[in-house]
Amino acid sequence: MHKEKSKKKRRVLRRQRKRQREAGQQRTLRVKWLRRKGTAVPEAAALADKLDHCTQRDPCGSAGCPECSLTATALLTKAFRKFLRERQSDGTVVAMTVVLPSSVVPLGELHAFDAVYFVRRLKYLFDKTGVGWVIGAIDLSCNLHDDNRYAAHWLVHLHGFAATDDPNRLRADLVKVLPKSDTVPRPLRIQTWDGDKKAIGYALKTVAKRRVGSDL
Repeated sequence: MHKEKSKKKRRVLRRQRKRQREAGQQRTLRVKWLRRKGTAVPEAAALADKLDHCTQRDPCGSAGCPECSLTATALLTKAFRKFLRERQSDGTVVAMTVVLPSSVVPLGELHAFDAVYFVRRLKYLFDKTGVGWVIGAIDLSCNLHDDNRYAAHWLVHLHGFAATDDPNRLRADLVKVLPKSDTVPRPLRIQTWDGDKKAIGYALKTVAKRRVGSDL
């Protein structure tokens, strides 16, 4: 038994070291990319300087830093998992992705997005559907269509967790107030959380990705 625990611990440590090495390589590449952009965009040059001086003893703390993001995500994942396990007595814990109406932001307008108002709208939605608590994170994706059926845009959405006595009823209640559209064909995803920390890690990811829609 002791040998099995030791092997498992070594495997975990190897995976952690591998992720740390990869994050360090990503930071180096990101600094180079930002330096190229920095000739025309001063903010990119400033961020490149900040990331370039990041060390383990003096971390930069930037969300744009792969190494600092990795550390922050690991700490938050641990805290989320502890919280969710402690609240399982509240009901069935579900993982969900929620896209509110009017959560589409045109490219170039993300600076005008009101995160406080977005959270206020989420609170109203969950109060209306009888959800006692929600823990999660706001995520972004850059969405476009391969045939330009709709304009490229940022999509703001919530990845979160909640407890409910009836997951099916919660799904039905949320579906009623989360309309589908051409740009948002699936405004709600909800499933029972199985205790796996991967779902938490996905909710807390710090990289905004481009998503390409297709009619094929």
